[in-house]
Amino acid sequence: MIKSKSPFVIAAMSLLMACCQQQSQEVDARSGRSSITQEHATSKPEAANSASKRTCNFANPDTSLIGIRLRDAASAARVLGTSIAPSANVGLGLGSDSNGEYHYYSKLDAETLTLTQHPGDARYQISIVNVKYSDKAWYGYPQLAVNSFTTEKGIRLGMSEAELVKRLGNCFTRFSNASGYTRLHYKIEAPSDSKTKLLSRANMPVYYATYKLCNDKLMEMEFGFEYP
Repeated sequence: MIKSKSPFVIAAMSLLMACCQQQSQEVDARSGRSSITQEHATSKPEAANSASKRTCNFANPDTSLIGIRLRDAASAARVLGTSIAPSANVGLGLGSDSNGEYHYYSKLDAETLTLTQHPGDARYQISIVNVKYSDKAWYGYPQLAVNSFTTEKGIRLGMSEAELVKRLGNCFTRFSNASGYTRLHYKIEAPSDSKTKLLSRANMPVYYATYKLCNDKLMEMEFGFEYP
């Protein structure tokens, strides 16, 4: 059952989301799946940044969030293993939505974390991480004792583009669409690899990271490995 959040949380979220037009593709009410990857397929890169994608290497990617490391089941088990009541019907090991995704709220339900396991992966083995501001409805996701979901490089919602690029570098392609959003898309694809040999260590062909901004504020981020 979908319920409403408290008036305080709704007001805060409305203020954050009011900076741009409402997206044409809304979050699915059942799964909470973000439209960020769908937008990537339909948006066009800006000409000023398209060349950088071909002439540089993204060597220093983000690979963890609140201690959960990509493809590292033990780290996810440590963070999430005791965070769900036995009666919960969502969460790792206790059932997922039809997309194989698991959803969590931050404190006050202000942010939504979505963790994706690829088909055939072991329990707690996370391949994609997505964080966005929650919408107005309440879906009953478990709440983690985290004020803001933050990556190992200190990236969190609300940051400016300059702060983001300072941490990740300028090897990205910039996309924009009619809704007024800007996205920075980073990618590592074999045979290229990061300084830490991320692809070879994870035995995965492609890593990507997409950061969606509005009025120079990070509204949503997603990073991880594409399904091979």
